[in-house]
Order: sequence, then C-alpha cells, then structure tokens
Amino acid sequence: MAGLSLTLATAKSTLMNTQVQMQVTSNNIANAENTSYARQKAVLTTNLSIQTHAGWLGTGASVDSIIQMRDGYIEQSLLNSMSGESQYNTLTTQLTIAQASFSDDGSTGISQALGDFWDAWDTLVQNPEGITEQAVVYSATESLVQDIRATYDDLDALANTQLPEQMEGTTDEANSLLEQIAELNLQIMRNESSGYSANNLRDTRYQALKDLAEIVPIKFSQETNGSVTVSFSENGTSVTLVSGAQTNATPLQYNDGTGEVTFTAYDGGTTLTTDTVSGGELGGLMTAQDDIQDYMERLNEFTSTLIEQVNGIYNPTSDPAEPFVFTGSDAGDIAMSADFLDGLNSSELSDRALLISNLQDQEVSFTSSTTRFSDYLADIQSQIGSDIEDAETKVDYYEALRSELESQQQSVSGVSLDEEMVDLLKHQQVYQAAAKIINTTVEMLNTILDIS
Repeated sequence: MAGLSLTLATAKSTLMNTQVQMQVTSNNIANAENTSYARQKAVLTTNLSIQTHAGWLGTGASVDSIIQMRDGYIEQSLLNSMSGESQYNTLTTQLTIAQASFSDDGSTGISQALGDFWDAWDTLVQNPEGITEQAVVYSATESLVQDIRATYDDLDALANTQLPEQMEGTTDEANSLLEQIAELNLQIMRNESSGYSANNLRDTRYQALKDLAEIVPIKFSQETNGSVTVSFSENGTSVTLVSGAQTNATPLQYNDGTGEVTFTAYDGGTTLTTDTVSGGELGGLMTAQDDIQDYMERLNEFTSTLIEQVNGIYNPTSDPAEPFVFTGSDAGDIAMSADFLDGLNSSELSDRALLISNLQDQEVSFTSSTTRFSDYLADIQSQIGSDIEDAETKVDYYEALRSELESQQQSVSGVSLDEEMVDLLKHQQVYQAAAKIINTTVEMLNTILDIS
C-alpha cells in the first residue's frame, strides 16, 4: 500500500509540474511577437528519495523556478551596437541640416552669389560709370552678404540653440530612464527575495536599458540580488549611475555654457565632466555641434579673408574718409557699405574693379591652405559631404551589427513557435502518461481493497 501511495503522489506531482510547464509554454506563445520578452522555462529539480526494503526510490520532481533564457554578453553587445547606430544616425541627421544651410544647388547659395559678385565687378570694368552696371554690383554684393549671413545664422542657430536644447532634452530623458531602472531594481529585489523570479519586471528593465543605450553608451552587470548595476565610462574614467535601488537625483547634467555633460555617481561620490560622449544620441549631438562649429569657423575665415582682400584693393590706404566695400570682420557681422561706388573717378573705379574681379582667379592664404576663394568654399562643402558620408557608413555598419546581434539574441531569448509546439506535445504526452499511472495505481489500490 505504501509503495502505491508513493507512486500516486509522484504521478500527482508530475501532473502539477506539467500544468506549470504548459502555462509557461502558453505564455511564451502569447508573447512570440513581443520584442521585449525573453523566453521562459520551468526548471525541475529531483525530489528527495526515500529508503525502502528494495532500496532508495525516487519521488519525482518539483518545479524549482521559472527562469528567462538570456545571454548577458549578447545583450551588452546589442546595447553597444544600438548606442553606435543612434550616435551616427543623429550625427547624419544634424549634418544634413547643416549641409542644407549652404543650399548650393547651382542657382542659389554662397557659391553662386560669389560667382555673380565677380561677374558684376568684371562688367563694371568696361563701363564704370554705367548706372546699370553699378546697380548690378550693389545687388550682387548685397546678395553675397545676405547669403553669407543667412548661412552663418542658420549654422549658429543649429549649433548654439537647437542642439543644446536637444542635448538638455536627452539628458532629462536619460535621467528619467535611470530613475526607472533603479525603481525596477527595487521591485525585482523585493519580489525575488522570496525565491521567485520577477521575469516580467526583468523584461521591462531590459527595455529601459535599451532605451537608455540609444541615448548614452552604458555598461550593465547583473547582481546576485536580482538588480543590475549601470555605469558610464569615458576617457578611462567610469561612473556608476545605478546601484541597486539608488541613483542620483540628476545623474546627467548638461551645461549650456561649456557644452559639457556631467555624470554623477548614484551616491554623489564620483563625477565625470566631458565634452565628448562616445555613443548614443547625446554623443551624436555633441559631435554634430563640434563639427558645425568647425564649419562656422571656416566660413568665418572665408569671409574675413574676402573682406580683407576686397577692401584692401578698394581702399588700399585704409583711409576712413574713403569707403570700403564691406564692413564687419567675419560671417556673423559682414555688411555692405552704403554707396561705396560714389567718390571715385571713372579710371580709379575701373582699375579697382579689375583688380577685384581678378581675385577670383588668384590664390590667397588661409590658415590651412593657399587657394582660390571658390575652391576654399567648395572645400567646406566637400568636408560636410565627407562627414555625412562617413557617418552614413558607420550607420550601415552598426545597423548590420545590430541586426546580427538581434538574431543571436533571438536564438537565445526569442520564442520559436516550432520549439514551443514540440514542448507542448511533450508536456501533453507526459501529462497523459502521469494520468495513466494514476488510473492504473487507483485500479491496483481498489484490487487490494477488494481482496482485503
């Protein structure tokens, strides 16, 4: 009787185990299209054996835990690829906006205005007193000034207003996600203190980590208490942003005045202030700001050299009593002098117009090279195009890497309906076998009772 009772209990526990396994399989199937979900598995452990006159007999198995199928190395690598892709996507977007500011399509933009400027002076050489010719010079000069100023103002607004606003917004978003991760850590630790895995909370937390990685590059490590530790590193210095349920009130702070971001450790003990972030949307915005400010500096050098060369020809003695063609010193404040063609006789005006017109074919000295004005301007535009192309190449690289890592992650954590159907059939067969054992055992018990 004792042996049959043990058999009955073992079969009963098998039925209960199988019900749990069926529920886990059902939950996996229900979340097959949920990209944040990690496949779950019921882990069985062997029950204690008991000693009988025939030896030690097993008493079946019990569900020990329900675990997630995860690979920490793949998950961290995926976060890294997401940070890289986000950085260069952001950089491409912002540099494309900067490129559009030059709007050199052959009919508009600084290059076209510069060509019209040279042509106007060339025409004036032949008829320096002509009202029409003088009007064309004034118009071409004003158009060139307006195009330079408009381009500079667009770049300035992008680099010094729009990008800082976006950087402040991304740091606020990162802070919110870090707070969410710390809160999820707390909930997971509380739930798992009883020995059961809080798998749904873990899924939510990893999604938050992915969202955070698209803003800033992070590292995370799984702790034995169920929490994750989140850190940021740059230039050899590492800052722990989340430890357990703790994070600083403002882990990331953007300083508009310096263009730097300060990362503060969860306990306030360590800080890292940097003007470069190697990944994520924040890194892309900071790189874009640096690049665009470089374009602005080059446009300033182009403009200041143009002002110096043209004014040097038109007013070679820098006599304040005589007019200059341009006022201002760079692209931010260049302007056209009013009525600068007045006061010169026909011969003087023709000679100076010829010298100014000839500037278009002369090489002048810039900081980085000696070249023509048109070539220097084309080099700025070429640099922007090259920077965009480089960023797009890196986007393609990180997209391919991310796709490969997502495939690897899916092979570990994703739900395969084929595999779940196989498990379902297996659970069904085990359930039927356990039920058969129970029926047979009951019949045997009834037989014994009838005999007695």
